[in-house]
Amino acid sequence: MVTVVDPGGAAQLQLTWARGGLLAWQPAHSRVGANIQGSLARNFNGGLPWSQTTIAHLTVPSGSLQVIGQHLTPEAFVTVGEVADDSSPSMRWFAGLRSAAIQMVRCGRVIPHLQQQSTHRWRATWRPVDTDRMAAAASFARWMPAVCLADAQEPQLTAEVLAATVLDTFVDVASRATLRGCGWRPAITDTRRRSSSAVRAVARALVGEPEFAVTGHEPLGPEMAEIATAFTRMVARAGGIPVIRTRLRLALPDEDDGDWPIALELVDADDRSRWCTVGDVVEGSPAAQQLAGGADKLAALAAAVDAAANRLAVVLPFVVAALGEPDSTIELDQAATVLDSFDELREADIELLVPEQLTKRSPQVRANASPQGDSSGRFGAEALVSWQLVVDDEPVDEATLQRAAELGTSLIEVGGRWVRLEGGAVRRRTMGVAFSTKTIAVPWRARRMNASTQLSASCSSIQSKL
Repeated sequence: MVTVVDPGGAAQLQLTWARGGLLAWQPAHSRVGANIQGSLARNFNGGLPWSQTTIAHLTVPSGSLQVIGQHLTPEAFVTVGEVADDSSPSMRWFAGLRSAAIQMVRCGRVIPHLQQQSTHRWRATWRPVDTDRMAAAASFARWMPAVCLADAQEPQLTAEVLAATVLDTFVDVASRATLRGCGWRPAITDTRRRSSSAVRAVARALVGEPEFAVTGHEPLGPEMAEIATAFTRMVARAGGIPVIRTRLRLALPDEDDGDWPIALELVDADDRSRWCTVGDVVEGSPAAQQLAGGADKLAALAAAVDAAANRLAVVLPFVVAALGEPDSTIELDQAATVLDSFDELREADIELLVPEQLTKRSPQVRANASPQGDSSGRFGAEALVSWQLVVDDEPVDEATLQRAAELGTSLIEVGGRWVRLEGGAVRRRTMGVAFSTKTIAVPWRARRMNASTQLSASCSSIQSKL
């Protein structure tokens, strides 16, 4: 229990942290209140902060004391003028924290924070950088007058915790006041996206009321969680801690009928050249130490691997099982499932890295024209047009595509290499070719229209039906 050992003079105005704000009171007039507003005016340079009369219970050497004082909100204390030099030690202590908070805001050493309060309620605040916060709290705790911590409602509060709490509060107030003063608004170009609605809601809370509700037919939970994650990463960067992202790498098989190598990796979000595998983390290899920032920080990478494995097990449990094997490979149909799970992996905060040729491709229809009824080889009154399916300019057997569509796989081998197809496009193109297998007569309607122009018009007509 903290007690007041020396309030610094019975006639001086004291400040005590109570009820999320500041309690101004005078020990000599604690029971009658006296003219505390007049004392406040004499202890501030530049104006009198708004306050309201209140009754509080404090802990003093003689026991519990009920006092009449004035309650000052943090907004009133931070935004009003500075505390006078001849004020009490407790007032100068809070004034020092106010100056430290304002200096942090001016230097940009503050970071937004977003926390979920309930299913649809969130709270957005500003906080100082962790390293600055810890250093300032430890410094102010060493010379804090005990009267600052005399609130009987918080008997377990320590000096360092109080200093950090007050600093957080003052930084939040100063940040909001600065943004309101300059008329800050986020630059949002596409206002129709759900993510834009989430950004607007958070931006309003960072300037105005910190707590807000997200309602509507489509809750913005995933978008709000993404913003909260981005803020958390900002905290890590500001503290010199690398932001680690999880990446799933799928490689091509060494042989046509071989299995597909797969690996789980950790990568620096700000420097993609810094990465390591799960095996590197287990072995403590130089790559893992470089990514972690030292051998003593490998435990953080191990924790990131465990968290990523838990998220991956929800989306692709067979991949987690394969990663536990020495060769870490999966079969063809499993590789297709991995490629088709891109959106689910992204929601689990796992990147998917695949060879460039495995990006989605759509089969295309190519037309070949041959002359008819003219032995000279030139286009006569009409021509025969044959249609063929191609992928990346490589002809593909129609039966191969139909079989892939029936099996539901998105991976086929074309021209000696693996490509990934878009399932819906496979079905549309194969149906279109089946519709167009009959001979297409291309009439010669005008001599001014050459055969190639005529053929393009016919192709466009057929393509519109696919």
